[in-house]
Amino acid sequence: MKILFLDIDGVLNRQTPDIVSSGNGETERQDEKIEEEKLRLLSRLVHKTGAALILHSGWRFRFDKDGSPVHPAAKRLCDRMKEYGLAFSGFTPDLSDESIRKTRRFSLVKAKEILLWLQEQRADVESWAVLDDLDLNDGRVRSHQVKTDGRIGLTEEDVKRAERILRRTEEKRVGRFASDRKEEKQAGADP
Repeated sequence: MKILFLDIDGVLNRQTPDIVSSGNGETERQDEKIEEEKLRLLSRLVHKTGAALILHSGWRFRFDKDGSPVHPAAKRLCDRMKEYGLAFSGFTPDLSDESIRKTRRFSLVKAKEILLWLQEQRADVESWAVLDDLDLNDGRVRSHQVKTDGRIGLTEEDVKRAERILRRTEEKRVGRFASDRKEEKQAGADP
């Protein structure tokens, strides 16, 4: 199984300094727009690679424990994704604490959440990639990450890099098969 861990903001939209008051003296980012071109690119990537989508964005808090959207923006996202034949297959666990939620520094735990999700899977994950505009601060995850430019969002080049990452295991498997066949021929075994 191939897995694509998906962040939303800075991937399916452009991060803009759209700051509004939350009413209690604090400010927060309000960017719920999903761009059509970004969805089209994501759809092509998922359909070409067969990857399952796992949401690892803060948007996952807009869904209930059963994966149903409970926030209007999440409902709109799911409806738009459905138009492209896309749906989430799961969500990463939440390892954030009050301090991280208050400062919105989710990048401090996102890598751990991804690695925990992978560890908890009983299914055979043959390859995985991460689409996120943040530095996830972990070498294991970094080698699987396509770091988008949050001011631009997902691009054609990002999709190509993600395809290469998702093909890594496939290429190793093909290379190993070719190597095994060569050894069989050298040993005089029948092909």
